[in-house]
Amino acid sequence: MSKFTWRDDYRVGNDLVDGQHEHLFKLANKVFDAQDKHALKHCLQELFRYVRKHFKDEERLMSQLSYPDYDHHLQLHNEIELKLSKIDAGFKSDQFSITALHTLMNDWLLDHILKDDRSIGEWARKRR
Repeated sequence: MSKFTWRDDYRVGNDLVDGQHEHLFKLANKVFDAQDKHALKHCLQELFRYVRKHFKDEERLMSQLSYPDYDHHLQLHNEIELKLSKIDAGFKSDQFSITALHTLMNDWLLDHILKDDRSIGEWARKRR
């Protein structure tokens, strides 16, 4: 399974958000590097907590910017959190799929950041 590599061209133009995105890449890689179930559980919990924190910070930023696509972006966050909850439930019931998590992280970390989050940065730059 390939690792996630942060690149500067993933930046959206907000230092807080960009730093959090980069940290999410590191946390995702920690999950895939976990050597046993106990380590995996710890890494998943850390990742899920940080995702929630990141979403709250990003939502606060969108609100401060009067971002016009706020409701849609919030819906995307809710969908990602629902998928993470299902993965967490699967882990707790020994039905965990590392492949499903990798697919979700790939879709979110790359597609969501490069498309949806980048539009927040573009909106912020227009408002300056």
